[in-house]
Amino acid sequence: MKFTLQYKYILSILSLILLIIALVTAIELKTFRTSIEDINLSQSRILTYNTFKQLEEKAKLSAQILSSKLEKPMYHNEKDEIISIIKFAKGQRDLIGIEIFDYRGVIIHDGTKDNSMLNTKINDELSKSILGLRSLIAKKVDNNLVIISPVKKNDLLLGGIKLKFSLEKIELELNTVDELLNEKLKEGSKQIIKSKIIIAITFSLIGIVFAYLIAHNLSKPIHDITSSLKKIGQGNYETSIPIKRTDELGYLVDSLNKMIEDLKQSTVSKDYMERIIDSMMDTLAVVDEQGKIVKVNNLMCYLLEYENDELVGQDIEIVLPNKNRLLTESKRCYFQESGQIDNHETCYKTKSGRLIHILLSISELLYTEDEEQNYVVLVARDITEFKKSEKLLKMRQFTIDNASEAICWICFDGSILDINDTFSKFIGFTKSELLEMNLADIDRHFSPDRWKSFCDGILIDKSTTIETEYQKKDGTQFPVEIIANLTEYEEAHLICLFLRDISARKKIAERIINAQKLESVSLLAGGIAHDFNNILTTALGNLSIIKLDEDLDDEVKGYLTSVEKALRNGQGLTYQLLTFAKGGAPIKRLVSLIGIVKETVTFSLTGSNIRCEFDIPKDIIQAEIDEAQISQVVSNITINAQQAMPNGGVIEVKIRNITVDGSNSYRLQKGNYAKIVIKDNGTGIPTENLPKIFDPYFSTKEGGHGLGLAASYSIIKKHYGHLAVKSESGTGTSFQILLPSSKFIAIQDTKETVIQKGNGHILVMDDEEQILALASKLLPMLGYSCDFSKNGTDAINCYKNAITAGNEYDALIMDLTIQGGMGGKEAAQLLIKEFPETKIIVSSGYSNDPILANFKDYGFCDILVKPYQLCDLGEVLKRVI
Repeated sequence: MKFTLQYKYILSILSLILLIIALVTAIELKTFRTSIEDINLSQSRILTYNTFKQLEEKAKLSAQILSSKLEKPMYHNEKDEIISIIKFAKGQRDLIGIEIFDYRGVIIHDGTKDNSMLNTKINDELSKSILGLRSLIAKKVDNNLVIISPVKKNDLLLGGIKLKFSLEKIELELNTVDELLNEKLKEGSKQIIKSKIIIAITFSLIGIVFAYLIAHNLSKPIHDITSSLKKIGQGNYETSIPIKRTDELGYLVDSLNKMIEDLKQSTVSKDYMERIIDSMMDTLAVVDEQGKIVKVNNLMCYLLEYENDELVGQDIEIVLPNKNRLLTESKRCYFQESGQIDNHETCYKTKSGRLIHILLSISELLYTEDEEQNYVVLVARDITEFKKSEKLLKMRQFTIDNASEAICWICFDGSILDINDTFSKFIGFTKSELLEMNLADIDRHFSPDRWKSFCDGILIDKSTTIETEYQKKDGTQFPVEIIANLTEYEEAHLICLFLRDISARKKIAERIINAQKLESVSLLAGGIAHDFNNILTTALGNLSIIKLDEDLDDEVKGYLTSVEKALRNGQGLTYQLLTFAKGGAPIKRLVSLIGIVKETVTFSLTGSNIRCEFDIPKDIIQAEIDEAQISQVVSNITINAQQAMPNGGVIEVKIRNITVDGSNSYRLQKGNYAKIVIKDNGTGIPTENLPKIFDPYFSTKEGGHGLGLAASYSIIKKHYGHLAVKSESGTGTSFQILLPSSKFIAIQDTKETVIQKGNGHILVMDDEEQILALASKLLPMLGYSCDFSKNGTDAINCYKNAITAGNEYDALIMDLTIQGGMGGKEAAQLLIKEFPETKIIVSSGYSNDPILANFKDYGFCDILVKPYQLCDLGEVLKRVI
């Protein structure tokens, strides 16, 4: 049978009492029967007194045990464990009340089921004293035994426990014994004296023996427990209490050993905590209430370029310039509610003065009983790279939103996920409107089959480029080029579209095609002009010979003159095309505009139902122009006016002298100009067509080629003039031509054909037999001897041979273009290089080469333009020789 420590003490005392009674009984026997009864009463009083002492010791021990049991639950705030311990404690004998309170004096449990006193302050001074003294208190209060014990962990006060035991039974026994003793002591005092002496001696002997046994049985284990607890308090958690018992002390030892094991598992050493702090990926600083740095970790020292001892003891302002706002104002504003500030963006300042962007969190570290003030913990993360990334991201977003290209992200069902600002401006809808739309709402060619083909293609190729047409909010449609890329975002496939308005590119492409067409036409026109002008030269040359026949009557001469004009006007068929050639510079000479304008307009209206009214003063100034080109311009405008009046009408032609200043709206150079106005009263030109009438190939006429006005515009520009038009539908059209003039001189527009004759030896180079045949007739009629060659090589050899033979040539007439051989340009350069005094006349049809307009720059003395007549040839030779 197992006996508890309490029962062992009781049995020991009972055995002592029984032994004393047996001895007294044997000595005094019957004589002291009454005294023995009195002694029994006295011993009952002693028993009651000892019971009170035992209760007090037991209560103290219970309070200490409960305090040790409550350390861990109160430290970790484990309410269920606290309640379990309270239930265990309430099972003790004579325990009538229990209260548990924390270090602030707030009751956290009162032992009742409903916790009626929960979260109220202790109001008795005895309990409050434990907060200051921190040691066990035992006191009799109101016939109760009150035990108050502190609950501590590592000298840190966690709270306290208050136990209340009832003394009513003991007091009742004491009162009864006192009454009996007062009555009996008077009668048996003498007998008791003797017995007391014997009892005292016996009690002393027995007490010595029992004191030793109790000291050995109880004091040594308590000493061992105390030694072990001291080691634990010093941080040595490898200690255990080596006591094996089955009583309450054994239970206490087992509980303490279990507590030591729990502490060993849940508590880390100071060195271990230091290593944890220094291994943090964030900076850490502990600051006191005055702003002084108490502790920093290694990362903070490294990041801020300080040594540890350079920071500790310094004001936090050394690294945190805005300390006051964070640690004062922020503490007042935030700490009162949450006790911390999370993720505040600010800057640390390094030792070198460099600012580091950080994300700072601040929390309050409350003081303990042995500390005099609170601390503030600052934990910061370096976000410098994040800020750079954020800035880069904002810059990229700004770049995307302000990119010249419209950007759109769509799903595979065509719904629009996001756009940049350019796309919104591009299409005319707001961003919120577009995000509610589908691609089909703006793509006029969007169809299920086409969209499916597009999606299938981009899934395979990852990227594709297409052209389509989009529709703006106002309904206008325009061509777009789309570069579509397959992208993956958050495990979803999206399509990113880059869009460009290709309206301008389409127009440029059309112009390039037109330019290529014009280039082809120009090449063709050069060949046509060369061949056609050779034909015209032959015809006009022979016609001029026929006209020299004096036997011709006037009627025949009139017919021949009409033929001559028709042949000359035939040159206009090639002028429109040749104007677009690479060269095409006008061959200018000083002439009067009056005759050219009148003859061209009259000839263009021949056989029509249109009447022309001229308003041309006689003092119109001369202009340095290409007669054929300007005649072609006037003819083109006149023909357009005639076609605008199918039912007949009147064309008004005016010429005026004007002066243009430097700030004119024509963008012309300052000077004197001749202004030609050709006005009709026809159907007019629609307003929307006015900007296009000078574009090549633009025409509103059925079968029209659109070259007439385009060629006219190019001719006037090459004469450094200006061509403009004013018109409205139904009110007629007015063309204005401005040409630079040479001086203000009135010229009589009269011209008599005079044949200039001379003498000399002429060499003619041309690859056309008919031209050579014509020259062989015309030159002798003018008094010149002549030789002929078909290319530049032959011409050079003939020229050298003539010099050797002493019959050198007075002038050379060279065709500029020779098929399959050396032309006039190359041959002239070789001859002039060897014979600088050589006189060479360039002769050609209307060529693309700018030599004809600037012949002197290439060493030629004069120019003979095909087609030419006898008088033209004589005039040129007379000037050169």
